[in-house]
Amino acid sequence: ENVANGALVMDSLVARRPDLLILDIEMPGLSGLDVFDLMRNDRHWQGVPILFLTALPEKAPTANAPAGVHEIIAKPFDINSLLATVDRLMAGNRRPEIAA
Repeated sequence: ENVANGALVMDSLVARRPDLLILDIEMPGLSGLDVFDLMRNDRHWQGVPILFLTALPEKAPTANAPAGVHEIIAKPFDINSLLATVDRLMAGNRRPEIAA
């Protein structure tokens, strides 16, 4: 699902649990980093790989970022590299469902 801003991401996440989340760091409303901060302390989202896209790599979480950031890709990017990264993250995301 594609949403226009960070607040809509949170609304969408309440409705479904994604297998992978791709966030732009500089989204309108809540930024990708804001969405990440809201998600990382909620056990419901643990194990969901997060891929950040950014035109501003200096704002991206570093190697010291909290657990949960799996990949950061700078814009512009090669679509084949993005798809390969998504495939790799999805292959490593075989997890049991969390009971409600």
